Amino acid sequence: NGKYIEKTRAKDLEYYRLKNGEAIPTLDEYLVQAKKSPETMLVFELKTHTTAKVETKAVKACIKTLKEHGLFTPDRVMFIAFSRHMCNEFARLAPGFTVQYLEKDANPDELVTYGINGIDTRYKVLLRDSVLFEAARRNNMSINTWTVDKADDIRKVIELGVDQITTDEPELARQLLKEMGVKEKVAR
Repeated sequence: NGKYIEKTRAKDLEYYRLKNGEAIPTLDEYLVQAKKSPETMLVFELKTHTTAKVETKAVKACIKTLKEHGLFTPDRVMFIAFSRHMCNEFARLAPGFTVQYLEKDANPDELVTYGINGIDTRYKVLLRDSVLFEAARRNNMSINTWTVDKADDIRKVIELGVDQITTDEPELARQLLKEMGVKEKVAR
């Protein structure tokens, strides 16, 4: 409803409801729930902020909160962002974690020099741009693709060999992985 979380006090969002009627969970509330599913890899997306200074502050606050909840481990958490600066900061402050850059200008050969070790892109881009996929693999990068909801498209990205699939149809994706003999990866 036009409210920017970065510019709005938490107490002013307290009564705001999502479309399904639920309150917006705080990061602490989310992480309490996440701890209840230790086999689930947390894909931690931090949205772009107004300045690099604010982005660095947000990255540090998120890492601090993950540590407080005992979830700051690369076996449970990976980071994604549309902001190159945030990805650079996650790579710098969380070595050993998967950090995936989401923007369409992803250049794996360049990203890897900053410690960014993954890309996360629309599935249609990935399916038509074999150079991007090959460059990511050449740089030992993790590859996620989004938002893949149709069975034929899910099959295509599985066949391509992506590492993660973002979908609104997780049960369909699991069924197809099983049918295709591909083992689903879970957090260790």
